[in-house]
Amino acid sequence: MEGDVKASVDTAHGNLTALSFGVPHIVINNPLRAAKVEGYVRLAGLDEFRITDWAALEETFDRLGATPRERWATTADRLKARVCEQFDRLTELIARAAEERRETRDRPAKSRGELPLELYSTIAELHARLEHEKTPGRPRRRS
Repeated sequence: MEGDVKASVDTAHGNLTALSFGVPHIVINNPLRAAKVEGYVRLAGLDEFRITDWAALEETFDRLGATPRERWATTADRLKARVCEQFDRLTELIARAAEERRETRDRPAKSRGELPLELYSTIAELHARLEHEKTPGRPRRRS
């Protein structure tokens, strides 16, 4: 079975690339368990292929070789479908926001001078936030 196993032992980007092409791989994470890598492991369901200590490498490699290659393609397909769903959702939100903006722009503005009244409430909100940030004892943000 060893000749059939192609393993990518690499960074988070290497793991993502390997999975996207259905390539079996071992996820190496430092003992502090970087959040990005741990998130990938949980999302892909690859706990048994993640190591945080080199002592576990041989056992994990054996498990990798014994796992049907189809599992990797199935996992990749499942995650690609989730990504597509997220992009579809983003597209819907962007389209809805664009439509709302168009509707607002097409309405005649009620204004004091040249500015639409909606802008005054936004300005008031910003002033309130600024006052809140100027409150003594509150750390100031740097730009």
